[in-house]
Amino acid sequence: MFILSLALLGQSAQIDADIGKAARRCAAAFTVDAKRRGVNPLRTASQIGYLGLAAARAEGAGNDVLLASASKVLNQASSLIPAATRNSSAIAIACDKRFPLARATAPAPLPSDPADRDILCFAAITLQAGAAAQLPNPATLKSIEPLMARFSDRFDAAIDSKGLPVGALLDAIRSLPDRGNAETIYLSCKQLPA
Repeated sequence: MFILSLALLGQSAQIDADIGKAARRCAAAFTVDAKRRGVNPLRTASQIGYLGLAAARAEGAGNDVLLASASKVLNQASSLIPAATRNSSAIAIACDKRFPLARATAPAPLPSDPADRDILCFAAITLQAGAAAQLPNPATLKSIEPLMARFSDRFDAAIDSKGLPVGALLDAIRSLPDRGNAETIYLSCKQLPA
């Protein structure tokens, strides 16, 4: 009986091959699992934001609609939360295998080129600040603002040195899922010397 129960649990936790569908289901499961485990809301936002970006990219969203598409994905995922509640832990485990960087917590690797690194850092910090601004505790955003100010100057210098348009920020946001979630990149950037 126990083995049959485990087999049924494993079957119910299979993740769709389609990245968009899988990301939506995983965002719902991660949301439920995070609430159950008491995960910091900013960390949860970073983790599900990773999934929103991954889905938007996979579904062909251009830079002009990337963030709106990622937000739409997450809104659609919220409708899956009731179903995810039943077996969120099993789904989350399967999602961790499918999207290993989504719930990573260790600092992410940064590009070796200083300009590319500064552009990526500003992108991740911008997303973290945007998520923090939605949280009820203003201290969270206040804690991010000094790093955002530091990397804002670095971002401007980096795009100037490479001759890039300001749209380079969206290119960097698009690339985030290749390196980690916004929080893990933020943590790496925070460790850089001023």
